Amino acid sequence: MNLPETRLSGLMADEGLARIGETSLLSRCVHLLEPGLPGWVVALEDNDAGQVFYGRREKGEVFHLDVFHQEGEIDHQAVARGVARAVDRYFGAAASGLELPGTVDLQTATGGGRANGTLEFGRKATLKKAHRTHVHIAARVPVPAIGFFLVLVDEIEGVVRSYGYDLRRIEGVERRRGGGAGTDLSDYADLGDSRLRAEAGGVKSLKSIESALVRTFRRRPARDAGCPKPVLEGRAAPDRGRRSQTKSACPYQPGLRFGGIAPAETVSRCLLRDPGGRLRIDPSDLMVRPNRSHLAFDVCLLIDSSASMAGNRIYAAKFLTRHLLHSTRDRISVLAFKGGEVSLLVPLTRRLSLVEQGLRGLIPSGLTPMAHGLSESCDYLKRARARQPLLLLITDGIPTVPKWSGNPMSDAVSAAQQVARAGVTFGCIGLEPSRPYLETIARAGKGSLYVLDDLEESSLIKIAQRELTRIK
Repeated sequence: MNLPETRLSGLMADEGLARIGETSLLSRCVHLLEPGLPGWVVALEDNDAGQVFYGRREKGEVFHLDVFHQEGEIDHQAVARGVARAVDRYFGAAASGLELPGTVDLQTATGGGRANGTLEFGRKATLKKAHRTHVHIAARVPVPAIGFFLVLVDEIEGVVRSYGYDLRRIEGVERRRGGGAGTDLSDYADLGDSRLRAEAGGVKSLKSIESALVRTFRRRPARDAGCPKPVLEGRAAPDRGRRSQTKSACPYQPGLRFGGIAPAETVSRCLLRDPGGRLRIDPSDLMVRPNRSHLAFDVCLLIDSSASMAGNRIYAAKFLTRHLLHSTRDRISVLAFKGGEVSLLVPLTRRLSLVEQGLRGLIPSGLTPMAHGLSESCDYLKRARARQPLLLLITDGIPTVPKWSGNPMSDAVSAAQQVARAGVTFGCIGLEPSRPYLETIARAGKGSLYVLDDLEESSLIKIAQRELTRIK
């Protein structure tokens, strides 16, 4: 590849870091997911990857690449085959004489090791758990061949998709200094056959990475057979002008602010320029994605906290709240209704501490004032000036407390109509015995209805994901 060293500053955003596409981060330092902030990565600038992971004396000898994906297990053997394909694609006929796979280490949630080794390492439970959200690569690659990483990311993304997992966008990168190369991180590089280790001295006695990485693990339900189908399908949220246009990739130009390298477009541009030759990425081939804002939604969970919700049902509702906070970029709020009152437990927020504090107040008791809950949720979203709100009602019964007319069921229908008039996207999740009435509520709110045998974690999560996907 003929990409000069000056282009490296473009690839690494003049800060020693480079986003490749929307999913991957390349640097020469250690970087970790930020606990409690989904999609954010912390780059430890004082922690050179080669020195920390492999005890190397000089800085800048090892590149550190992470490709982020939906939580799950990506087969490290498949990733190793992807490394080999990337070498063949990038170096062409010259690949047969290269030892490059011997200078690439990898780790996933199933294991790791040297890319052309036995791949029987990286089997510690804590290490595998810490890599359920990304594919980790450490490699020595000559700077003139840095374009290899564009092809490598393209191959790894293909492996991730082949296992049915979504790729995850990096929301932001925070640079953090302090600690130096002595930070305790070697358990993260538990690759016994690595050829990246320093010849003398080896890796220092390192331990604390487990605690840093385990904090990034987020419990989620096992993948199973699809999402419950809606009994009624509501309308999608109206476009209120906040949707930014998705911009396609464009050629890189010095000074251009961009959101990341576009690997597939870059490789395609190179092949179009020289379809019969070896893959050599010229500076003119480099394609990038301009910065773009994301389509912001606010999710309001309206939870029935009457006495019948005690036990596993209320736990499932809490679990859904935490899951949405950790797996989306949207603000979350929680209102609960019981007895004759409605409580705003969690105002619209992205702060984990506020969510946890509010959920502690979600204690089931009393009757079911559904009309109060629907009406107050609608009023709250208006007061809070919610952005394209999605209101999800989670209940195990029918209303038993009136609000206006003395008839709790007709009052709840009126409140659902209030939600529809306000233009709030509405989804109702309930149980089979209440199906006939819940259909009336869903129609009045012009929303979707999902009827379950019971309120369980996995079902609630799949329904929420379906509704968010549908309206986005």
